[in-house]
Parts: sequence; C-alpha cells; structure tokens
Amino acid sequence: MTDTLEQTARRIAERGRPALLEFLRPAFQQTAADHADVVELDADQLERMVQDAADHADGLLWRRALAGVAAQELGISLGEALGHQAVARAQAIVGAPAFIARPESPEPTELLPEAIRLPAVHLGGIQDLRREEGNLELRFSGAGLDILSTDSDNVLGRLGWEEIQGFDLPHHGGLRRRQRSSPQLIVRTSRGEASFAVPGLTEAELRTHLAPMLERAGG
Repeated sequence: MTDTLEQTARRIAERGRPALLEFLRPAFQQTAADHADVVELDADQLERMVQDAADHADGLLWRRALAGVAAQELGISLGEALGHQAVARAQAIVGAPAFIARPESPEPTELLPEAIRLPAVHLGGIQDLRREEGNLELRFSGAGLDILSTDSDNVLGRLGWEEIQGFDLPHHGGLRRRQRSSPQLIVRTSRGEASFAVPGLTEAELRTHLAPMLERAGG
C-alpha cells in the first residue's frame, strides 16, 4: 500500500461519519414527514434517531457514504469509488462492518459494484409468483432489477431501467404499526405494478438503502 493511498484513505475516513449522517438524514426526515399526523418528532429527537442509525449502520451504508466522499476527493464516479482501494481502506480505518459483495454469476445479472440486494416477499403484481411468496431477493444494479429465488439463485424476473417508471414506499396505519411490520416497496412499470414486503428493515432504512435507485428511477 503506497503512502498516497493511505493518506487518501485517511482523508476519506475523517469525513466518513459526517457523510454517513448526511446520507441518513433525508430518509429519516422523509419518514417523519410521512407520519407527522401520527407522531410528531422535534429536531433533537430526529437527530438522535439518525445518530443511533449511524452507530448501527451496516457495511453497505458505510461503503455508500465513504464512496460519496471518495467520488468528490478523487473526481471519479460513484460506481468507481465503490470499488476503490482507498474506500475499502477507509472502511477499515473507521472500524465499520465489512462490505460484503457476492460476485457469483455476474454475467446473467450484469452486476455492478453498487448492486444492492434485499430480501423480499411478493405481495402481488407478478403473474408467475403466488401472493406471499417468500425466499426472494431483489437485486438492484446498473442493469436494473432482478427478482431471484434465494433457494436456487435462479432469476425469476428481470426489469431493465428503461422499463422501470419509479418506486413507491407506502406506509399504512401510522408509525407505530410500521415499526411492527415490514416496509413495502412498489415497483411501477409500463405494464403495471409489483409490490413486495422487505423484512428485516424499517421504512427509513429501506429508503436509505434504496436512495440511489429511487433517485435514478425518479420514485
């Protein structure tokens, strides 16, 4: 490792947590605004929630935040920054969880370094999948969205970005109820909509994970 790479990594690491907080805040602010009629949070309460989320952020969120810093620092694209050695080193410096990417079978799904993988349960909209079909994974990449079976890793459905019109993250029954249930994701296409539950995440966490995809699709 060269001194230049180490120095760059340390500069990125120094800006890592502030960048992570800036990345998290919009998702929490949006969720709080969506539920303002049920629970009103003041600025201090909201900030404590953001800080707590940063304390427990996983490797994917840290990598996304650090890559954003690196893109500015190095003058490269976010996709290039996600796989850059300086970003990987910065992630180790800040003591963040490891960023784990599964590179198997990249050709069929055209995975890029910024691919995002989420567990999912089908709620409706896909003809060949029964309602409440579980053991699914939504895999977002530069190629679009793949729906896979986690049992076999077979691709069950595929949407290119040119087919995706947007994403919606609806909420039902207020904040208290959403804390007890999985958030939902609706994928809008010219052929209709497909909806999924995403277990294991809060609505704010889901919005944060999908921020680049929501921006890209305009959802």
